Amino acid sequence: MDIFFTQNNLLTFFALTAGVVSLIELLEYLVTKNIPWLIRSVHMFWKRMRYRFRKNEEVQGRHLVLNFSGHPVLPGQLEAIKVLMLWPSMKVIDVPMGTIAEDRKFVANIVGHL
Repeated sequence: MDIFFTQNNLLTFFALTAGVVSLIELLEYLVTKNIPWLIRSVHMFWKRMRYRFRKNEEVQGRHLVLNFSGHPVLPGQLEAIKVLMLWPSMKVIDVPMGTIAEDRKFVANIVGHL
């Protein structure tokens, strides 16, 4: 037992332990920082696969985009929304900001514009 507790052996042991701990912390950092990115990637992949296999079926319902910005939605922005949401078509409804009361009853005000 006295042979193990020499200065060189203890320094080697502590260096190896510190190296293992730092590698574990590095892996933990890389995984925890990238979890939201990984989840979004898997979600978008799954959504695209579902859309690809469901593509031949007719899509039920309608897709509405409510524009509260006060600026018109540009054609490039519409295409980006279609690509991100995987919608074949959509309708943009411009809702003027001055016509909506700024309380918690947004839904009742929006229904009036549809």
